[in-house]
Amino acid sequence: MTYVMFPFSPDWSENIELSYGYFTALEATPRLREQRRPLKTAVTRTQSFMVRMFTKYDSALFENYCKSIHATKMYMPVFSEELQMAGTGVIGASPYTVTNILTDKYSLSITSLIGFVDKTGLISPEVQTLTSYNTTNKTLSPAVDPAGSFLKQNTVIYPLFLALIDSYTSRDITDSITEFKLTFKEII
Repeated sequence: MTYVMFPFSPDWSENIELSYGYFTALEATPRLREQRRPLKTAVTRTQSFMVRMFTKYDSALFENYCKSIHATKMYMPVFSEELQMAGTGVIGASPYTVTNILTDKYSLSITSLIGFVDKTGLISPEVQTLTSYNTTNKTLSPAVDPAGSFLKQNTVIYPLFLALIDSYTSRDITDSITEFKLTFKEII
């Protein structure tokens, strides 16, 4: 099954919260004390961020969008782990050089998913499978090069995780500006 990438950028003036956790179960020990046992070995991510809409019309459309995706799996970019492309010009064949590396909190591996995002919004985001990532040389290679004519100076790369929207709330800042707080939980 093919999933889409979440198409909106967060409000960068607000905090982006990325938390990690394990699914656990409570068990009683032989001395009848509580003990947590992990149910899954992999860590799960929860990401919360704000999206700001500047007209009542856009706010209504965005709220309907949030309602419609409530049970839809989608790829969620890890916004705090943005990779910048080095150089200028059209992206050619991989490997791609990036100007920064990911933190230890998010480790890429072979078969991890990455998303190519055009900051101008003129090219649709693309999801690719990673085939190699070298922290020493700051290079990465997807399984297939992006089909769009991405310009290096306008492109950012995000690690992705498969998620469901967990919650969203809205508040009016002014008569026309509405802020939405969205929370996505990873699906394992």
